[in-house]
Amino acid sequence: MMNTVDTAKNLAKSYVKQAVAKKVATVILSNPILLVILGIILLLICFTGLATFYLLNAQDEQSNTTELTEIQSAPLNADFSGGHANVSKVIRSYEPLIREEAKKNGIEQYTELLLALTQNEAGANPSVSDIMQASESQGWGRNAISDPALSIQIGVKVFADRLKLSNNDPRLALQTYNFGEAFASWVKKKNGGHYTEELAIEFSKQYSTGQYSCAGRDPNNYRTKVGACYGDFKYVEKVTKLFSGGGGKTDFGKIVQGNQIFDVNQVHNIMKQFLGQPYVWGGRTPASGFDCSGLMEWSFAQVGININGNAHMQYNKTVAVPQGQEQPGDLVFWETYKKAPSHVGMFMGNDKFLNSNSKGIQYSSVSKWNSKYKFLGYRRIVKK
Repeated sequence: MMNTVDTAKNLAKSYVKQAVAKKVATVILSNPILLVILGIILLLICFTGLATFYLLNAQDEQSNTTELTEIQSAPLNADFSGGHANVSKVIRSYEPLIREEAKKNGIEQYTELLLALTQNEAGANPSVSDIMQASESQGWGRNAISDPALSIQIGVKVFADRLKLSNNDPRLALQTYNFGEAFASWVKKKNGGHYTEELAIEFSKQYSTGQYSCAGRDPNNYRTKVGACYGDFKYVEKVTKLFSGGGGKTDFGKIVQGNQIFDVNQVHNIMKQFLGQPYVWGGRTPASGFDCSGLMEWSFAQVGININGNAHMQYNKTVAVPQGQEQPGDLVFWETYKKAPSHVGMFMGNDKFLNSNSKGIQYSSVSKWNSKYKFLGYRRIVKK
């Protein structure tokens, strides 16, 4: 959070900008020649805007060989480093603070996992300041921390300590974040330090006494049913469901993998976080925005699949799928303004595909696109 000095500096800067703007406006309005020049500039801007609009509606795509930069999350690894947390905009806004603290503790690669942990602790729209529920780890009362930045500072440090205690097993570290340090030590003695949900249930049962007793609780609750009311033995499952590849539901129900070489749910979850964002011609990263091939390129890069290039290049990097054998995860291509592949999206089933077009990043209808443009078919990403 900003201190009073930083606040004062920002206010001073804003006052200076306002004063300069007023002075510039006075000079321009008192000089007819400058007004004419400005009028010409505005006409040029309007002309450029119309030309750009035409290109966007034509779904024009040009090859962009710029290397991927400013990727916010690396491909998901088996140890839950990298990846992408499917969290709310509110929780995502804390990423810079979480990343900074993670870097200080030498676990920056777990920034996305920490974001998922945070949403599991505080919800998508937190109503408490202790967003990582870190106060109890310090022996304080629940929600005793009134500053989100302090909650993050303590919470990330606690997770880093739990990770070391767990021999860098993120599942064990997550459950230990919920249960406390004693769990990691108990698992080491019980199962050589290897986490399982069954062990979490067994541990919870042992401590389900006193204030943690299941007596008087909802008999239909999953914890009460097995007599394990200490902490939450499903903590690991809940956090990983907020994570790429964690097994969370999609808007299209269960997607059958078939012979795809990647997790369709995972790629879908990565793409759909950008729904509603505007189309950006030549855009290849979240920082710059996306055109149609840029969205495909960046999203698949997060799961370790290289389909760099424009729509035409991606067409050539995939193989045709026989009619009637298409499945979610296949790419779909059209000719829009030239006799070559110039638009691409990912097929989701039920006549829907996810893409970036002139109306923004959205789900579109395959049949409706077929009525406007030449359809080049379904194509699959396969091992080379």
